[in-house]
Amino acid sequence: MGAHLVPADGVAGEARTPRVSAIARLKSLPAVFSLAELCRLQKMPVEAAKVWVKRMARADLIQFVGPRAGLYFNLLRFPNAPQDNLLEAVGRLYPDAVVLGAHVLHAYGWVTQIPQIIDVAVTPRRSMAAVNGVHLCPRPRTWYLEQQAAGAILRYGESPFALDSLTPAAALQDLRAHGTSEMWVPDPDDLYIPEDQEEGVIRHGPPGPTVWLEDAHELAADEPQDATAERDNGFFPDDRSD
Repeated sequence: MGAHLVPADGVAGEARTPRVSAIARLKSLPAVFSLAELCRLQKMPVEAAKVWVKRMARADLIQFVGPRAGLYFNLLRFPNAPQDNLLEAVGRLYPDAVVLGAHVLHAYGWVTQIPQIIDVAVTPRRSMAAVNGVHLCPRPRTWYLEQQAAGAILRYGESPFALDSLTPAAALQDLRAHGTSEMWVPDPDDLYIPEDQEEGVIRHGPPGPTVWLEDAHELAADEPQDATAERDNGFFPDDRSD
């Protein structure tokens, strides 16, 4: 693989500017990075950075997280990033994301077939940035309140994913109540439901509503999802920052 050389500011024709190889740039970037991070870490102007990411994508050195997501997988340094860091990318775009659907059932052994697409609940926004390999399921604040009050949301550290998730029992109930043609709803014969439906579920506290639920932020559903703008944290006020 040859070293792709570009001027430090990403603009051709600037002979006085030191040239920096794309390999060197990518080796200093994390598995998932944003356009804003690229500009800050590599001291690149925004327009030059936009040209650079398109060039790197054509060379298969990075991969777009989604068509308009403003996030990128660093394939050079982390070849498996699109699989290993997919939910990390989702969480950066949608801090209140909750994994639901058949992926939850598979994580707890309730189904053996691995779903190809991950279903993720998010609070509605005016502009929804699509993520490759993810089915976004807009859910109202009332859904989050109901799930949390029922002790159905496993927070980070309890969830088997890099995001919050529903418990398997709640995921199955939610599929039956809200499943769409875009979601895989397993046939009853394909389900292996344990006698104790909490089997394998890890909790760091008692199920049910917690103090922060009463202080949850109001949704800013009409806020644009700009890659360089401060994003709304949605339902959870104490989500991890990028």
